[in-house]
Amino acid sequence: MHLKKIITGLSLIIALSACQTQRNMEFSEWRAVDAENADLNIAEFSPVKITSIALQDRDNRVRNSKYHFEGKNGILQAQRVMGAWFNVQTENEIRSKDAINKLAKNANLTLHIDESSVQKINHRSQKSIGYYAYGTVVGMQEECIVAYGGYRLRPTAYDNDMNYVDTVIDFLYCAKNVRKKDFNKMFRNLNLN
Repeated sequence: MHLKKIITGLSLIIALSACQTQRNMEFSEWRAVDAENADLNIAEFSPVKITSIALQDRDNRVRNSKYHFEGKNGILQAQRVMGAWFNVQTENEIRSKDAINKLAKNANLTLHIDESSVQKINHRSQKSIGYYAYGTVVGMQEECIVAYGGYRLRPTAYDNDMNYVDTVIDFLYCAKNVRKKDFNKMFRNLNLN
């Protein structure tokens, strides 16, 4: 199915966006975990069942996560830097409404965004930036939701901390009646597990 190609493209995007300031650039092998041992609480607030979760680490400084949704209809990928944060360029990229279109383009996805559906990601209590929107993919009958966002999930630990985001997500889910599912609840409540 076309969606498998899309998910593969998104996997490459998150791998390429890794913070480049660490000593060891090699990630561990992906390992399967259950929702209780996941890095983030995605499964708790997702309106769709999570069917698999995988984690990957680099030097105990960067953690990548993949959350696959039922029916292989979508994936949420997260990258979290531990003990540091992403830079201002990353934040500026995420803040751009065009980031969703760039994400789709980088995944070789022809997504027609419904511009009236573009919404800011607003966490209930933490700093958050980015957008989510609905659209249709050429060659697919289902509607999709796509998101690109950043969160500050850890407290400030250093006096030189500029309060930049420490977690970046990208998300794609396609299904019938996708707008009836409350994915905004998942974005509002995303947190460390």
